[in-house]
Amino acid sequence: MDHDTPAYRKKRPSSKSLAQKRSDHRHEYELCIIRSLLYSWGERCRICGRFRSNRRSDHDLLKPASLKKPAIGLSDYLSVSQMKEKYPGIRVYELDFCGSEKVYKEILA
Repeated sequence: MDHDTPAYRKKRPSSKSLAQKRSDHRHEYELCIIRSLLYSWGERCRICGRFRSNRRSDHDLLKPASLKKPAIGLSDYLSVSQMKEKYPGIRVYELDFCGSEKVYKEILA
């Protein structure tokens, strides 16, 4: 047996191949509201539908009585119909996980 040759090493994928693919367009983001566990502001690309979170404060999505509460739950937010009434051009999406993928569904009501 030849001990001078190293053991076979399986190649692992490079970090470049794991990186996200670059888009072929300049993203045009529009403001939206995303519901995951709680409601928050986000942005959605008009061209490809890519989502990104927005660092904007979500206090304007809360009911006025719940602003001074120490802990906030889902019931402390405005309803979807109240959000659409307050912000008529803004769409509301719900984030859902299907396996390891994120799926965004628009809430119409």
